[in-house]
Parts: sequence; structure tokens; C-alpha cells
Amino acid sequence: MPPKLPLRDGLGGFAPQTTFAVGSGPVGITSADFNGDGTPDLATTDSGDNTVSVLLDSCVTPLTCTDLTLENNPGTCGATVPFPTPQCSNVSTVSDPATVPVGTPTLVTSTATSNVDSANIEACTFTVTVNDTEPPVISGLRDIDVEANNAIGTIVTYPDPTVTDNCPGTITTFCNPASGSFFPIGSTLVTCIAIDSNGNSATGTFTVTVFPFEEE
Repeated sequence: MPPKLPLRDGLGGFAPQTTFAVGSGPVGITSADFNGDGTPDLATTDSGDNTVSVLLDSCVTPLTCTDLTLENNPGTCGATVPFPTPQCSNVSTVSDPATVPVGTPTLVTSTATSNVDSANIEACTFTVTVNDTEPPVISGLRDIDVEANNAIGTIVTYPDPTVTDNCPGTITTFCNPASGSFFPIGSTLVTCIAIDSNGNSATGTFTVTVFPFEEE
């Protein structure tokens, strides 16, 4: 009668008991990596017909999938989907899609396929939601020195800051005091704030220094 043998589950334990066909009169069992794939296999010697029966460890473990909420990968408007269950080295794993964009929840199918037995497949589906948590980047802010055109200060016009973001969409930018405002003699700190379409914000500052008007 074929022996019932526990299989490694790839995580240091054993999978449910299984049965594999052997020759006539099995009299022994051994474990070794017979096909050189890095995982142990099982073999029995069959005294009745002078053969050896081998059970190759395909090492595909059942997948446990749960819905995920991820943060975006840095600098991108999406996230890489992590594979749900660790597998052995002789198992090919893939998630489709492999990356999910920020926004609407996306249905993902993950599949593990044995490189020993391509018919040994485990798959599951789950939903991935990616949130954009990366703030925009403000650049182009430079300190400004100007001379007053009267005794108390002057109007200063400065260029808008350059703002970039990892996700497309509208970016709202404002500075205080605004360009075109009156700046008194002395140093005034200008604060610029950029808010992207997903509510992430960034702040940058520069200084406007107004020197007293010098009469000739």
C-alpha cells in the first residue's frame, strides 16, 4: 500500500498528509535533494520490482490573501504589490497587476507555480488600495535683496516657486506675503505652501530684505 507521508510546507512545518504511488514492496524511505532544486525530496526502494519511487517536493504552499492598504512607493503614483505568502526557491510567484496606482481599489490575483510540477498551482485574489502620502516638492525659493524707493519700504514682485509632485493633478500654491505686496524696510520672511490633489502639503521659506532708500 502506498505510504502516507507528510510534506514540508516551506515554512519549517508540514503540510497535510498526502499519498504518492510507489512500486511493489516498498521497504525503506529516505530524504534528499534528488533534482538539485534546493528542497528535500522523498524516495522509497521497491523490493518487489527493483525500482525506486521518488516524490519531488514541489513546495507550493496555500496562499493566504487579505485586502491591503498601501502607501505609494517614493517618487511614484502607485505601489508594488507584496506577494501574500513566502514560497520556496523552486516556486515562481507573480501578482497581476504587480503594481497598483493611487486611488480606486484594484483587484489583484497572486499565483504560485511549482517549477517542478507546473500543474501544482495556488492562487488567490484580494483588493489593494494605494494612498498617496508623499508631499509635493517646492524649489526655486531664493532670498531677495531690494532697495526701498521711499522712506518706509517698497513693493516687491518675486517669481512663483517651482512645485513638483509624484502624482498628476492640481497643486494649489500660495505665498505670504504674496508677490506684489508692500514690504517694509528690514527683513521679512515669506512662507510658501503647496498642497497637492490628495491633500499632502509642503512648506518652503525665503527672506526678502529691503534696504533703506539712499538719496544721492
